[in-house]
Amino acid sequence: MNWTYFPRLPVYAETPPNEQAVAAALKETPLLPYGRGRCYNDACLSPRLLKSERLGYLLSFDEKTGLLEAQAGVTLGEIVELFLPRGFFPPVVPGTAGVTLGGAVSADVHGKNDEPVTFCSFVEELTVLLPSGERLTVKKGDELFKAFCGGLGLLGFILRVKTRLRRVKGAFLKVKRLKPKDLDELLTLLKEPAAEYSVAWLDLLNDPTGNRSIVLTGSFTELNRPCRLKPLPFLKPPLPRELLVRLYDALYYARGEGETLECYARFFFPLDRWRGWNRFYLPEGFTQTQFLLPEEKAPEALSEVLKLLSSSGLRPYLAVLKYHRGGGEGLLSFIRRGFSLALDFPLTEGLPELMRRLERLVLGYGGRHYLVKDAFLSRRAFYGAYGEQADEFKKLRKELGAAGRFESYLSTRLGL
Repeated sequence: MNWTYFPRLPVYAETPPNEQAVAAALKETPLLPYGRGRCYNDACLSPRLLKSERLGYLLSFDEKTGLLEAQAGVTLGEIVELFLPRGFFPPVVPGTAGVTLGGAVSADVHGKNDEPVTFCSFVEELTVLLPSGERLTVKKGDELFKAFCGGLGLLGFILRVKTRLRRVKGAFLKVKRLKPKDLDELLTLLKEPAAEYSVAWLDLLNDPTGNRSIVLTGSFTELNRPCRLKPLPFLKPPLPRELLVRLYDALYYARGEGETLECYARFFFPLDRWRGWNRFYLPEGFTQTQFLLPEEKAPEALSEVLKLLSSSGLRPYLAVLKYHRGGGEGLLSFIRRGFSLALDFPLTEGLPELMRRLERLVLGYGGRHYLVKDAFLSRRAFYGAYGEQADEFKKLRKELGAAGRFESYLSTRLGL
């Protein structure tokens, strides 16, 4: 199962106990590598999954350079728990600590970084198993390295990742909250290099105009008081789901502006504070779409997106806007220069039509969708956005013998 409980598709999962067992399992195909199932669509689903959770060993660490080598099943949360007390932190983290190293590479995840970087920007080397069973070391700059970064597990099985951690002096960040008066000021604030990290939250459930938003900026401090991620048990909501989110958003927005010191977990992984928070959307499940719009077209395009959401009558329960100064180097890496908007929707009637209309709007403005988060994207929109890079990736899959052997429901849907 994936994180959103949608789409619900048949899978058979195996958990090889070691790297040798993974090599043996490649003889029976088609298959797909699987981390912790944190994707938001069918990118991590296949009729046969090879789970990496038992490939969880740390292999080496250089304290002088911050270079860590670990097996692909190690999660970012496990790395933070072990290395933050020693003064190191992953340079790029997504919105959850539950992502594995292999998954972070395969999705080339991005975070709240002000710098133009993605996770693969700090990866030096990969150890992979090709469809033929050949074990290969792939280094930064190699053609295969660019293909595996953001490659969605469709080229082979990542066994090991060698990546750099950044030095930090404490576990707390100085976080500043700003309330822009409208969408134009929101975009301006996000583009200002005011801190190491920045992100914006929009209350589109209570106000679809985008005029209720908060910009959060954060930078690591030297405060080294102990803090860690301690998930609380998820409880059944005491109120109707939409009403509860509306109330939460109203209270969150009412907090006002100001500066606080926050534990890294609260800033980077806010939803991880509730264990199994995705069950909030059961029994229907939910989906997220995230798309990137070129910087010069973003003000007009975002206004059109907000108008479309308002006219549809479907409001996202969560909306997060980020500014990216550049990003991924992989063939299918999502991030480029521009603004990305992520929207969470409960599964309701009319949602597929809204996704089709959003798809046409984003493509019309020269944007693109994040492949690990969209469950409705059409082949036309995919090839229209990723163009020659998609063709090159598809050609490489064929040359490696991965086509027909490493497959996901997404690769079938998009014609990869």
